[in-house]
Amino acid sequence: MKSLYLSLIFIYSFTHLNAQWSKIHESEQGSVGVIHSLSGEEVWFANQFQTSLTKIEDANVHVTSFDNFGFLSDLQFLNQDVGYLSGGCYFVTEDCPSTTLYKTTDGGENWENLLSNVFTSGVFQYISLPSENDIYILADAYGLLHSSDAGENWEEVNLPSEYSPNSFIAAQFLTHEIGFIVFIDGYEITPDGYVWNNVILSTEDGGENWEKISEMPLIDNEIFDMSFYSPEIGYLILRDNVLYKTENGGTSWEEYTVGSDQETILSFELVNNEVAYLSTSDSEEFRSRIYKTENGGQSWTIDASFENTFVEQLHFIDEENGFAGVGNELYQRMGTTNTAEPALLDFEVFPNPSSDGITIQLEDISSLPMSLIVRNQLGQVVMEKQLFDSNTSISIRHFPASVYYLEIRDEDGSSLGIEKLIKK
Repeated sequence: MKSLYLSLIFIYSFTHLNAQWSKIHESEQGSVGVIHSLSGEEVWFANQFQTSLTKIEDANVHVTSFDNFGFLSDLQFLNQDVGYLSGGCYFVTEDCPSTTLYKTTDGGENWENLLSNVFTSGVFQYISLPSENDIYILADAYGLLHSSDAGENWEEVNLPSEYSPNSFIAAQFLTHEIGFIVFIDGYEITPDGYVWNNVILSTEDGGENWEKISEMPLIDNEIFDMSFYSPEIGYLILRDNVLYKTENGGTSWEEYTVGSDQETILSFELVNNEVAYLSTSDSEEFRSRIYKTENGGQSWTIDASFENTFVEQLHFIDEENGFAGVGNELYQRMGTTNTAEPALLDFEVFPNPSSDGITIQLEDISSLPMSLIVRNQLGQVVMEKQLFDSNTSISIRHFPASVYYLEIRDEDGSSLGIEKLIKK
């Protein structure tokens, strides 16, 4: 669950923003609380404390309403067909009898409640989908839950017995084995105020064993979000204008400040190891800003500014293209593609999407052989192969359903082009 604590909306708003940002939708009520998109051609979002999910595709708006739970808290799609939607209520009532996790296998046309009457209180928050069958979910009342069969059965993931978490903050799994969880394990009252005992644990075996990240920074504010790009590179986001970054898996941390002292971070979106976006609220000037870094957090520039409203949600597809929930309005950023320079080689990947196999067709075969490098959404290399022909067929049946990036390189290792592949 991203930031849900700030939802004040003002009738009159005035916006300063770069040309890349444009409003694509306005809701009648409620701030935008969750956003998700795989390609930018369609986008899903839900308003805070509402029980309806909206899909926008080709300027068409489709709304799905859900009964018997309080609000939606997280939304993740594994591919164009399979997605999961979490929510629930902090207090069980007749109108909200249980914690909720919905699943779709047809691109959102139909949704099945996987956990009806299984877990009877609380809210399901963060969803991690490291593979086709693995689902990790953080639930405020139950801790970390795991399913290894696409949601059919669930088990609680045990944490070390020496911890008694007061509050779970965030959980993230990069793969089936590698994951992180952050929670509050009490606090101390000092002459200067509260000092939170924020604990981050990491696992390399799917939660069987956990290790405390050793050198946690001493902070006097609560962590409200965590985002890791790889087992080494990760961020802790605080309620003020401070965030911490590690590049060695938590052995050491570097502190970065964003904006002015009166600004508070509302949402954070990590795109890759260099590029990230975050939004802030300014309590004195009463505006919200979107900041962007292109050097791993060392410096931040204002990407957009909004008067008399708040940017509470961010979701990015790549370095230049994404979405922002600005009060009850949805904005889209239309930038350039993920590649800094035009592709030097024309090549096709088909069929795309595919569930079984693909063919790579090269237009220029004068410099064969070439190298194919396939990366997942985390930037990890999952396949390398030499290409000796203008048409090469490759099986991707063993790939988990997700988005992949196919890069062609010449004999010298220079990149000639990148194409996106969707494995169904």
